[in-house]
Amino acid sequence: MDFKIILKICSTRKRWIAYGKGGEDEYFVEQEAKVGPFPQKYFPLIVIKEIHKDRIIISDGSNGKEKVLTPDGNICFSYEIEGREWSDGCVCDGTEYTLVISWK
Repeated sequence: MDFKIILKICSTRKRWIAYGKGGEDEYFVEQEAKVGPFPQKYFPLIVIKEIHKDRIIISDGSNGKEKVLTPDGNICFSYEIEGREWSDGCVCDGTEYTLVISWK
C-alpha cells in the first residue's frame, strides 16, 4: 500500500438506569488504517480485512459481519449489555456501546 489513510474513531459507553440518570464516556482518536487487528476501546475484536483507495473492509471480529467504509463516509458498530432484572422480568439498567469509524 503506497498511500496512508487516517481514520477518526469515536467510542461511546452509555450507562442507563430505569427511572434515573446514567452516565456517558466518549473516547476520540485518529489512527492510521492498517490491515490486521484494529482493537478499539470497548471493541477489542475489530479487524481491518482489506484496504483499497476507494474502500476499507472492516469486521467486528466477533460474528464475522463485515462493513464497507468509503471516503467521506462512516460505519457504526454497537452492542448492549443488560444489567439487573427486577422480579417482574424488567431490566432496570444496562450499558450501550457504540463505535463510529469515519474516513475523512
